[in-house]
Amino acid sequence: MGTNQLSGPVTRWLAAKLRERRKEFDLTFAEVSKVTGVPMTTAKRAFTGESGIAVEAFVDLARGLQMNPGALLSEAQRAIYSPKLTTVRPDELGVAAYVDSDPTEDEILRQEHPDDESL
Repeated sequence: MGTNQLSGPVTRWLAAKLRERRKEFDLTFAEVSKVTGVPMTTAKRAFTGESGIAVEAFVDLARGLQMNPGALLSEAQRAIYSPKLTTVRPDELGVAAYVDSDPTEDEILRQEHPDDESL
């Protein structure tokens, strides 16, 4: 039976969070391995984010570093796949071009015949 792997942008995002936490705790890879039970080579790969990581190894690393694996995955999904919303100040909004333009023939017909649903 194959191992479920995390890969792609999610892996790189998670790797960055794991690296931050390892630095916070000032742990070596050997110490991370001892605390989490994840082999040192697997831990090193997980912290680079360059290759996939087994879900089980990620969960063990996150828990060992006192992180919530489910919350991390949810945060990764939002950070990577949610649309990026930008805030626009009211003074940055221009007046729409159609406000000052002449109405089209279709718009004139709809204004002249408001009850005609075929228009």
